[in-house]
Amino acid sequence: MPGAISENLAVLIVVALLSTAYIMPLLTKIGRFRVAEFFAVFMLALALSGGVYLAREILHNGAFTYAVGGWPAPWGIELSLDAVSGLFLITVGLVATPILLYASVDLVQDVGSRSRAAWFLTLFLLLVAALCGLGITGDLFNIYVMVEVATIASCAIVAAQNDATSVEATFKYLMLATIGSGFVLLAIGFLFVLTGNLNMNFIAQELAASWQNYPTALWVSLSFFMVGFGVKSALFPLHVWLPDAHSSAIAPSSAMLSSLAIKGYIIALLKVFYVAVGAEIITRLPITNILAVLGMLAIIAGALFALAQDELKRRLAFSTVSQVGYIFLGIGLGNIQGLTGSFMHILSH
Repeated sequence: MPGAISENLAVLIVVALLSTAYIMPLLTKIGRFRVAEFFAVFMLALALSGGVYLAREILHNGAFTYAVGGWPAPWGIELSLDAVSGLFLITVGLVATPILLYASVDLVQDVGSRSRAAWFLTLFLLLVAALCGLGITGDLFNIYVMVEVATIASCAIVAAQNDATSVEATFKYLMLATIGSGFVLLAIGFLFVLTGNLNMNFIAQELAASWQNYPTALWVSLSFFMVGFGVKSALFPLHVWLPDAHSSAIAPSSAMLSSLAIKGYIIALLKVFYVAVGAEIITRLPITNILAVLGMLAIIAGALFALAQDELKRRLAFSTVSQVGYIFLGIGLGNIQGLTGSFMHILSH
C-alpha cells in the first residue's frame, strides 16, 4: 500500500465512507440505482480491507496514535488505534457488508421508492462511518460527535418504511436517545472541568495524579456516562426503546441496530472507563458493581421477556437486551478476563 495512504488510512476510512454517503442520492439521480448500491457495497468492502490492514499493523507493530492534520494532542484531533480498535473495524466491515448486500435485494420495495432507498444508503453509510469513528477516536469531543451521528442515522433507518408503526417507534427512540446524549454531554463536561482536557490519554494522566481530590465529582461523571450509554446500548432497565424500534424497522435496520449500533456505544463506554479513567480508578469506585448488577438483571429479564413474546422480531429484540447484559456483566467484573469475555461477546453477537 502506498506510504501516504497507509499513513493516513485510519482517517481515510471514515472520510471515504462519509463522502460516499453524501453522493448516494446524486448517483441515483444521474445513473441506475443498482450502480449506487454496488458502489456502496464496494466502499464497505474497501473499509473492511483497510480495517484488516490496520489490524495487521497493530499486531506487528503495536498500538499507535495518529494526529489528524499533523496537529499533536491535546491541541489537535488524535486517533488512537489498538487491538480493540482493529478488531472492531474488522467486525463493522464484516457485518455491515453482508447486511447491505442482503438489503439491496428488496430495498426499493421495502422503503417504497428509489429516492427513499438512496437516502437509506446514505444513512446506512453514515452509521457505519460513525461506528468506525467511535472505534478509533482518541478524544471525548469526537466520541460525542460520532455518537450523535450514529444516533441520528440509527433513528432514521428505523423509520425507513415511513409507516405509522415505524415512525412512532422512531420517535420513542429519538426522545430517549436525546436524553442519553444529554447525560453523555454532561459527563464529558464534568471530566473536562476536572482535568482541563478532552484527549483521553491526557485525561488519564491528570486523573492518575489527582482523582482522589474530587472522587464524588468523578463518580457523578461516570454515573452520567453509564446512564447515557446505557440508554443508547439498551441496558436494562433503559432498554424500553429497543423492542419497538427492532420490531417495526425493516430487517436490515434491525440487524444494524442489534449487531453494530448498540455495540458501538458499548465500545465508547469501554474507552471512557478503561482508557480515559483507567482500570485502577474504575475498580476502586462502585460503578463496576452497579454495572455487574444491571448486567445480571438484564440477562434474566431479557430472557424472560423474550420467552413471553409471540412476534419473532420482538423476541429477538429482548434476546439482544439479554446479550447486552452479558457484555455489561463482563465490564462490571473489572478484570482482564471479564473485559476479554465482553469484547468476544461483542464480536460474536
